Amino acid sequence: MLLLVVMSMGSATSHSLAQQGEAQPRLVILLKVDGLHPDAIERFDLHHIKTLQARGTSAETGVMIFPAHPTVGPYGDWHTTSFPNVSTLAGTLFLTEQPRFLQHVFRSRGKTLHAAGSAAYRSLNRGFDYILAASGASDREVIDFAIRTLEDEDDIAFARIMLQETGAAGRVQSGKNRSDDPWAQNVFYPGSPYERALRQADREIGRLLGFLDRRGKLGDTLFIVMGDGQSRHGWHLTLDEEAALTPIIFAGPGVAAGRTIDYAENIDVAPTVAALAGLEGPNADGGTGRVLTGVFVDGEPLDHPKLLTAINRQIRDYQRLHAEAVLASFDNPTMNLLLMELQHELLSHHQFFTPGRVMEWAEAGDLAAMVAANDWVLETLRLALRDEVYRLGDF
Repeated sequence: MLLLVVMSMGSATSHSLAQQGEAQPRLVILLKVDGLHPDAIERFDLHHIKTLQARGTSAETGVMIFPAHPTVGPYGDWHTTSFPNVSTLAGTLFLTEQPRFLQHVFRSRGKTLHAAGSAAYRSLNRGFDYILAASGASDREVIDFAIRTLEDEDDIAFARIMLQETGAAGRVQSGKNRSDDPWAQNVFYPGSPYERALRQADREIGRLLGFLDRRGKLGDTLFIVMGDGQSRHGWHLTLDEEAALTPIIFAGPGVAAGRTIDYAENIDVAPTVAALAGLEGPNADGGTGRVLTGVFVDGEPLDHPKLLTAINRQIRDYQRLHAEAVLASFDNPTMNLLLMELQHELLSHHQFFTPGRVMEWAEAGDLAAMVAANDWVLETLRLALRDEVYRLGDF
């Protein structure tokens, strides 16, 4: 029995396969396809991903945190990849300099493997025993490395495999394309480089599944398959709402077959995978995701608070409203004063938790409090822009 996971988020709860009397996976593979848009699975009839989807449970809507990719500032000092990649392995939005990752949890079970087609993921390497994180490595080379290592080492307990070529095709061949090519700004155009790369990625997934099947390991493997953000215009554009969407699919031991849950977030993956393996999640704090109980054979659907969707919407609203307020400030000194106070913790009730402050998000205490603080700032800006009502500090 194979377990495939496609991603989701929330706050941690206790649930394990042991409680259901189910076998635990001997091998867990978090398999990500960079640039895998949720609509692409059906649109391009991706056979091997669809097979896993049919054998497991998938989320109708899978959401990742705002797909920012800074390499400067406090976040860039420690992390070389996007918010979704770090928060997925950590299982929390409250990021630290060196988070405890999912691979650290599985080291008690055996060795760990990281295979990725880009050096951008090197900050995720901590806790992995076997590593390939090389820019320019093809999807085939990444799968070759994974198969070779799994063949040589019989005690691999957890692996993160990242296929990069689809994302590169979307970013360069579509997103940055200013020519008359019909797939410029449109990854879904028939025959686009994005489509060709994605079909190849699906074939590579099939090759990995075939290897595991021949070795008699497929039934004991928990597969986690997901994307890494993709706008149909190319790359994971931060202002494109759909770029924060991802497939989230679970298939394997203890997972219901042919089921769909309505919603999941990327920070839910680590606690859910840990629960399926009978382990504790890597982090337990106010930013931690939830165990997706609806994927378990006998599990009840989770009433998800969908806070990550709220945070993504708030960030986009803030960028627009703040830009409008900055422009208005050139002619309106009171607006200028308001913006200054909104960034002063002694003069404003709340300060917005922007992506630039991601390393400070934990100061909110929990995600619900973070949403409430952001809402207060957004309403303050709306009142000033719409009604010329200014919540100026008087304390």
